[in-house]
Amino acid sequence: MAGAQSGAQFFQQVFGGSWITQGIWVAAELGIADLLSDGPRSAAGFVVFDNHKIHATPAYPVNKVVDVTGAGDLFAAGFLFGYTNGKSVAQSAQLGALAAAEVISHVGARPEVNLQAHSRALGLL
Repeated sequence: MAGAQSGAQFFQQVFGGSWITQGIWVAAELGIADLLSDGPRSAAGFVVFDNHKIHATPAYPVNKVVDVTGAGDLFAAGFLFGYTNGKSVAQSAQLGALAAAEVISHVGARPEVNLQAHSRALGLL
């Protein structure tokens, strides 16, 4: 259809900024969800929305990005591990960011190190 806009273009025009971020805010405002993330944003890190608060978490540095397969899954796993074990949203996001950084530094979607031990060594647990 000529002149039709994608959902992304519509959100950007109506709400401004990232359509994903705006969609998350709309979902939170409607009471659909209280805790959402726009997922990994590469080197920009992660943004988690909790109870109308924004928690921006920087990405952990890696020497070389080899394979991004599994980065979002590992972020979710690290975040949910922290969150279900009593960590704050910000602390949980740091655990997720660390897990995502580890998995993108090699080929394959499985960590090559013990993430719990790695998190402890960095003072996150």
